[in-house]
Amino acid sequence: MLHIRRHLFMLKLGLAIALALIIAASTATAQTSQFEKGIEAAHRGEYALAIEIWRPLADSGDLKAQTYIGLMYDNGWGVPQDYAEAHRWFLRAAEKGYAKAQYHLAFSYHQGRGVQRSQTEALKWYNLAAAQGNGPAQYNLGRIYAHGLVVRRDLVEAYKWLALAAEDPSSIAPLAARDRDLLVPKLTPEQLEVAEQRVKDWRPT
Repeated sequence: MLHIRRHLFMLKLGLAIALALIIAASTATAQTSQFEKGIEAAHRGEYALAIEIWRPLADSGDLKAQTYIGLMYDNGWGVPQDYAEAHRWFLRAAEKGYAKAQYHLAFSYHQGRGVQRSQTEALKWYNLAAAQGNGPAQYNLGRIYAHGLVVRRDLVEAYKWLALAAEDPSSIAPLAARDRDLLVPKLTPEQLEVAEQRVKDWRPT
């Protein structure tokens, strides 16, 4: 009898876990669907509607929605332009590890938009975003190392980040490729070999 009860308990537990996973997946799918509706509204120029769609998602912890609301405030789309408010939204998502938000947060520190300018904070958040493969962050890191901003000038490290950014599918790639190629004459053959190896080592296997 004890064996049967235990079996029934495990069966109920398994069903409860399966049901919880289904509900979680359904919720995530619904949130994604709502987020895309916001994207569609933004593409139509209906920015206020996009924000209206995204805000409940953002309030419930959706990192993409938080970031895109930040972009709305950053650009003054559908709301009065407010860099400080944009910074607050970027920070919420960035602290949870969302790379796109980390990039925009870094840029706000870099430019002093809505927050006191801090190249140290900018470098920190660029590094975190770049480590997740964010192309614009990788590009800005390459520029930082190329010009010795905040960090000691390091053309090998600059080449690495620019080369990685050049592989990004975003519009930053051609610019990154150009800046990478401009570095080549400044590197010795040995430095170029080290730089290329760093690029290979960084790429996921």
